[in-house]
Amino acid sequence: MPSIADAEARGVVRPASQLRFEGRTALVTGASQGIGRALALALAREGAAVQLLARASTRLIEVAREGGELCHPLAADLTSEAAIRAAADHAGAGGEAVDLLVHCGGQYARGTVEDSRVEDLDAQYQLSVRAPYLLTQLLLPTLRSRPSDIVFMESTVRATAHLGAYAAAQTAQAALVRALREELSGADVRVLAVFPGRTATPRQTEIFALEGRADAYQPERLLQPEDVAAITLDALCLARRAEVTEVWMRPAESTY
Repeated sequence: MPSIADAEARGVVRPASQLRFEGRTALVTGASQGIGRALALALAREGAAVQLLARASTRLIEVAREGGELCHPLAADLTSEAAIRAAADHAGAGGEAVDLLVHCGGQYARGTVEDSRVEDLDAQYQLSVRAPYLLTQLLLPTLRSRPSDIVFMESTVRATAHLGAYAAAQTAQAALVRALREELSGADVRVLAVFPGRTATPRQTEIFALEGRADAYQPERLLQPEDVAAITLDALCLARRAEVTEVWMRPAESTY
């Protein structure tokens, strides 16, 4: 796969003097695919040192190879409290303190309240609420020590039939984000919630299949992970006197 050096040689990457995230250290969860992968690679292209956190170690290594020497894979299962604590310890062990924490991990499942497994509810709550809660809590002393940012990749899904558990977990995450933002007001730690609409990711392929619309899936009509990464990085690059609290996006063909 092409590296950042290859891209720079073709003029795709800004020269070092223009790298917007040079000197920053990011930790990105869900970095092995989809939006998390796009964000991690975009940050590395802009000069950030990026810790790539996800369960899929093979895919993480591939992302790290593509991102180049600024990307460092860190395989961890976010359903395990011990793994989360180990990841937090590891993130601060490299000498450069994390000043950008990006939560992109999550899980999607469908089912009625009557028929779905409570284990599916637990798994979605674990990945969307408990894991980011604990990881943020563990890294907050470091984040508070310097101007920092925390990003949550949220969902535009509303509570409808067959989505009770998923919507409940996402609603809980949104409440966590709002409370955290208020708690960190004045601490020079900005909290950004990004709400992308349907985005062409491996998870979206699964969602269309679960909805019984696999034949209708046309990824070119959806947002692309790179679109979400681009607007997120732009929001983070505002002067520290400004804070973008929420970004909402959707495909131009909004009814698709």
